[in-house]
Amino acid sequence: FRLLASLVQHGYVRQREDNRYEPTLKLWELGCMIVSRARLPQVAGPVLDQLAARTGESAQLAVLDHAESIYIDKRDGPHPIRGITRIGTRAPAHCCATGKVELAFHSPEATLGLPPRLKPYTSATITTRKALTQELEAVRASGVAVNRGEWVDDVWGVAAAIRNHTGAVCASVGVWGPRQRVSPQLAKVVSEVKTAAAQISHGLGCPGDLLQTNDRSET
Repeated sequence: FRLLASLVQHGYVRQREDNRYEPTLKLWELGCMIVSRARLPQVAGPVLDQLAARTGESAQLAVLDHAESIYIDKRDGPHPIRGITRIGTRAPAHCCATGKVELAFHSPEATLGLPPRLKPYTSATITTRKALTQELEAVRASGVAVNRGEWVDDVWGVAAAIRNHTGAVCASVGVWGPRQRVSPQLAKVVSEVKTAAAQISHGLGCPGDLLQTNDRSET
């Protein structure tokens, strides 16, 4: 009964008028999210190829796991000096572009589990939860997150959120590379990353009206 009460409290089960219990659509939504993530690398693969080719920088596909961004797929850029990401690598969400963009579009509680003081990795790292909250507000307004050497010195990154068929943010796509290459073409990189996120979202069945709304809010 305690387990059942917990499921009711979290919205996975509800009590009917006859006092019996039944599952809610939240279980279906959870299953759909898992299915979407299973399809994610397959849908995103060709888009990552295009993104790396168009920007000349390494492209990554990531998912948020609490306070960390996990890279689940990647395509390296053509340059000998580039941002290196290994599949399965974790990065602190508060100082990488993929992590910040997913934190921005998750519930406000996503940042409550973070400590008031955040670990600094470089002199550019956001180190307070208050400053991060302000940063995430800006990310929601622009639709894109930028990492200006916040995790690794002189390595910049740009990321945008990916939405599944329900419109919920389920992952992120981004590129990163040396500041001296990314900074001069930042506007182009932002545009390419947004396009890549929209293409992957469309491939996952994201409703078209949500994609159109995102496009309007990001211009």
